[in-house]
Amino acid sequence: MAKWLGEVHPRYHVPRHAVLAIGLFVFTVVLVFDSREVLPLASFYLLVWFAITHFSALHLTKEQRLTSPFFSWFGLAGCFVLLFSYRPFT
Repeated sequence: MAKWLGEVHPRYHVPRHAVLAIGLFVFTVVLVFDSREVLPLASFYLLVWFAITHFSALHLTKEQRLTSPFFSWFGLAGCFVLLFSYRPFT
């Protein structure tokens, strides 16, 4: 299953099956649930995704980085501040 999801499109260099699977999942969620109920959860997962991205950027070598690790640390701290101060709509 992981190999199928990770198959990269030869021209666009994106994991096409993973993109299609996520698109179908989001489409199904939008059809089944009220968007106002899903948005707080989506915001939470987006912040988690950004935190993972910043954490992963800290593991890059100096040659692979585009900027200083300061920006990754700053972004990671910002994600945690937003995550812990997040209050969903009531």
